[in-house]
Amino acid sequence: MTIYSDLPYVHALGDGGVRPATTCVVIHATDNTASASAEASYAQTRPDKTSAHFYVDDRQVIQALDTSHEAYGCLYHGNRISIQFELCGLSNQVPDSVMRKAAGTVARVCRDNDIPARKIGPADVRNGVRGICGHGDITLAFPEDGGDHTDPGNAYPWNTFISYVGADMDEIERKAGNADVQANALLNDYDTVTIKLANGTDYKVTNQAKKNRLAELADLQAATGQSTVTLSQSDRDAIVAALLNVVPAVPTAAQIADELAKRLGNG
Repeated sequence: MTIYSDLPYVHALGDGGVRPATTCVVIHATDNTASASAEASYAQTRPDKTSAHFYVDDRQVIQALDTSHEAYGCLYHGNRISIQFELCGLSNQVPDSVMRKAAGTVARVCRDNDIPARKIGPADVRNGVRGICGHGDITLAFPEDGGDHTDPGNAYPWNTFISYVGADMDEIERKAGNADVQANALLNDYDTVTIKLANGTDYKVTNQAKKNRLAELADLQAATGQSTVTLSQSDRDAIVAALLNVVPAVPTAAQIADELAKRLGNG
C-alpha cells in the first residue's frame, strides 16, 4: 500500500478497495482546462465516483488514492489492473510541462510496482504485458466494457513522455545506488553493528563478513556512536541463513541457530 508522504493527498470518493492486480499505468487527459487541485477536489464528491490515483498539472501532483486500491477511471477490466494518472489538459494537447511534472511520479510508481518504462498497446494490455498505456488503449483492449474514451489522444507524444519517465527512473536508481554505497561505507566505519529486531532484542555483530552480508538484508540507520540495522521479526530466517553462510564450522551451524533463537526470545 503506497501513499507518497511528500505529495498532497485528497481522498477521492471513488475508492474501490484493494486492486487484484497491477500490470500497467494508465495515462488520461482531463479534456478540460481545470487545475489538478480542482480535479482532485471534484473527485471527492462527484456523484459518478469517477476517480484516478493522481491528478497532475504543471505545478503539482496530487494523490487521491492509495496506489494499491482500485480507481474508477477506465471501466471494469481497466480499473482492476491499473494505476491511473489524470493529466490536466486537452487530448493531443497536454502541455509538455504537465508531462514533465507527471513523469517523476509515474517513474516512482513504475519502480515501486515493477512496471517498465515502455509504451504498450491494446493487445499487450489485454495479455497482461507490463507497461504504460493510455485510456484509449484500455478502451480497445476491453471492448466488452463498452468504453468510448480515446484520451490522451492519437497524437499524444508517447516517445517523448516515455523518455521523460525513463530518465526519471534512471535518476531514482542512481540515487538509490548512492544510498546503498553510503550505507555500506558507514557500516564499515564501525567495529560493531547492532541488529535491532522487532521484539526489541539487540544482536551485536563484529565479524566484517557478517556485517557485509547483513548490509544487504537490512535498512541501515545512523545512530550516535554505532550503526543500527533494523530488521523485522519476519527476517529471522534470512539472518540465520546469512550467518550460516559466513561463519566457520566452529561453532557449528546448529549452535549458531540455537543461540540466535535464544536471543530472539524463542528459546
